[in-house]
Order: sequence, then structure tokens, then C-alpha cells
Amino acid sequence: MAAYWLVLRLREALVRTELSTTQSQQLKLRLLKIGGQVIQTAWQGIFVLAHRQLQSDSC
Repeated sequence: MAAYWLVLRLREALVRTELSTTQSQQLKLRLLKIGGQVIQTAWQGIFVLAHRQLQSDSC
């Protein structure tokens, strides 16, 4: 039920965009790609912070 509500709200938000006529499968794929980029970026940030911490501990 929540997923259906989310898709409806998403479609309402996309009314005046190029994605307004996109099929559900295409929307899912694009959202998955965005989610993957967000996760990748977050992990990169975590590794950078960990690396900096390790460098400062060894000095």
C-alpha cells in the first residue's frame, strides 16, 4: 500500500517534466540508479573519513 501511494505521489510531482509519461518500470529503473549513486557516494565519504582518521592517528 505504501509503495502504491509513493508511486502516485511521484507521478503527481512529475506532471510537468519529461518523466511525466514514463512507464512504471522505467521510473523504477531510474530511481534504482539514483539510489545506487547515493549509496556509492555515501560509502566513498565514509572511506575518505576513515582514511583521514587513520592518517591522523599514525602521526
